[in-house]
Amino acid sequence: MVRGLAIITVLAGVALGWQFSQAGDFASLWLTPDQQARLAYEGLEFQEAYERFEDPAWKGVAAYDSGLYTESAAAFGRIPTAEGFYNRGNAFMKSRDYGKAIVAYEQAVAEAPDWIEAQENLDLATYTLEYIERVREQSDTGDESELGADDYVFDNTKDRGLEVEITQQ
Repeated sequence: MVRGLAIITVLAGVALGWQFSQAGDFASLWLTPDQQARLAYEGLEFQEAYERFEDPAWKGVAAYDSGLYTESAAAFGRIPTAEGFYNRGNAFMKSRDYGKAIVAYEQAVAEAPDWIEAQENLDLATYTLEYIERVREQSDTGDESELGADDYVFDNTKDRGLEVEITQQ
């Protein structure tokens, strides 16, 4: 009986050691990737959290907080709900991709017509894109010549520079 218990204990130890070698660290033995990512997120390690999260909502939030707005939009694109479309639109707005933001907000409003914030963000994205296009049209003079300075003049009237002779040595 004691001998059988000793064999089981040794086998369990070997199995645990093998799992530890496969997992790479102690936390991987006991925590899922999302749990590990949540710990990183709570430690304000957003980039690491983004890389570890499997849940698309959390992956999108971590990417957004990391400043990875394109990756955030891609993660939120996996969530076919009004909230997913809304968050995707927010990520596109931060990445200055206003056309895609408009499409995402339109989908959010279609899914949740009474959602005031989604409608307001849609209006803002539409206004922003129209404003940028209007300014571009107004600033387009049609003159493609690159105008530059006629001459470059360096003012050294106060003798502030040092003269240095550079030799090969």
